[in-house]
Amino acid sequence: MADDLRQSLQASGRLEEAWQFLTRYRQKAGAPDTIQLEERVAYLVTRDGAAAQPAVEHELSRVLATLHAQTTDPDGLALWALEALAHLPPAVQTWRRATCNWPPACAWACVYWRPRPAG
Repeated sequence: MADDLRQSLQASGRLEEAWQFLTRYRQKAGAPDTIQLEERVAYLVTRDGAAAQPAVEHELSRVLATLHAQTTDPDGLALWALEALAHLPPAVQTWRRATCNWPPACAWACVYWRPRPAG
């Protein structure tokens, strides 16, 4: 449904207006960075198509860099990243599978940082 809405906004020439409104709303509402990232990636793909790949790769590589720099994951970034791939536009899913180790890196982080039982 969200993809259909983005395509409709693109076709009507109102994608940029909707994106600006959503961005302001999410910032005022204090939306989590992860939600804003998912929406930014979807917007870039809708606006630029395949030409968005370098910008999308840059956005998503920041997540992997953060995961590699952390010694713990209290905010669940690794689990979010592992699940997020399924929610991103199909083109992004294809790019990620072809160009990076996103799922294995995130799966490793989920296992590595899983809280251990006390005792």
